[in-house]
Amino acid sequence: MAGFKAINAPELYDPSPELYCHAIRAGNLLFCAGHIGRDKAENYVGPGDVEAQAKQALENLGHTLRAAGGSFRNVVRLTIYLRNQSDRGKVAEVRSRFFGDHLPTTTTLTVNGIGGNPGTLVAFEATAVLDG
Repeated sequence: MAGFKAINAPELYDPSPELYCHAIRAGNLLFCAGHIGRDKAENYVGPGDVEAQAKQALENLGHTLRAAGGSFRNVVRLTIYLRNQSDRGKVAEVRSRFFGDHLPTTTTLTVNGIGGNPGTLVAFEATAVLDG
């Protein structure tokens, strides 16, 4: 793709067998795919534990942001996909540990399935504005 650069953080699982990348950089914009609670070995973290999954998913998002030269402070838009709306407060608490007082625009959606695995309870998708 002309002018676009695929970003795949080395700390994360290889997304190529699933035919996507972790993020695309287009100019100074970074479009991050939905990040879920999977470790580098592609194991799902925290079965049944939305807080453990949220923590792993945000750690994964952080790896992608850093691989592109950014951080959570560069995120301008965040979409949160929840399996259960009742988990919103727990996820917000975990999210605050990563974003601190930085408050990107955020949309939270409740969906039936995330990432092709019925055990996935949360995913985070982000758009960031990078320097240079």
